[in-house]
Amino acid sequence: MRPVPAILLALLLVLAAAPSARAEGPAWAATLDEAKSTAAASGRLVMVEVFSDTCPVCKKLDAEVLRNAEVLPLLAEVVPVRLNQGKEGKTQAKEWRVAETPTIVFLDETGRKVGAIGGFLPARLFAGELRRAISGQKRLPELRERVAKDPSDLAARALLATIYADRGDLESATAAIEGIATADPQNEKGLLFKAWLALGEAYQAANRPAEAIPVFRQAAESGKTPTEVGYARISLASTALDMKDAATAIAECQELLKMPDLTKDHRVMVEGLLKRARALPAK
Repeated sequence: MRPVPAILLALLLVLAAAPSARAEGPAWAATLDEAKSTAAASGRLVMVEVFSDTCPVCKKLDAEVLRNAEVLPLLAEVVPVRLNQGKEGKTQAKEWRVAETPTIVFLDETGRKVGAIGGFLPARLFAGELRRAISGQKRLPELRERVAKDPSDLAARALLATIYADRGDLESATAAIEGIATADPQNEKGLLFKAWLALGEAYQAANRPAEAIPVFRQAAESGKTPTEVGYARISLASTALDMKDAATAIAECQELLKMPDLTKDHRVMVEGLLKRARALPAK
């Protein structure tokens, strides 16, 4: 056998190495319809990356996050597809209220939007959000079956409420929470705090802060520890501040600072919120 010339050998090594980097990327579906069909058959989520041609952050997401060793195995548990906001994805981007690129949109097996990640997240944070979306999708059938078989299974109802809230299904989340509150009005099982908190955060994510405030009040009332109560009331004060409602934010912060068992970290946060609230112009 003739020896391979050194230059040719080097070229072959380069060519062999180059495709391997590309092979590490997600297995993108060719079209959104194909992705939906695959998701419907497998029960997986569709993960849509909405991008634009002139978006440098989109390239950064593709290079640093979607090819990351922690993220890549998770992408096998969804059906990924890419849509160009200015071309084939124009209608969907408007329907999904995509405000920036890149935006990751999650669709359930029926094609309904059940979550989104706007902008760039580092790989570890992105992986965490992706795991939560995948876990919710996998657990929903089991939890629904548990509640159907035993309506008194409040733990299953609480998990359902949190998953529904994470997916932006506010009506279903509220119904699940109300079922828990009816069965356990004194919150003896301590299941309501996380459910109310998740619902409040879902209202925030939906840009409905006025509806988030009473939900955070419910979370605070259902908290069993100073940390839980403090976190819920800080969320309430922060939401009021976002609404430029200085009076509510200041009142809530002042009440928080009266709590003898307010944690040190929470005290620092409250003092910062109070300072910002006092700087708002009077109405």
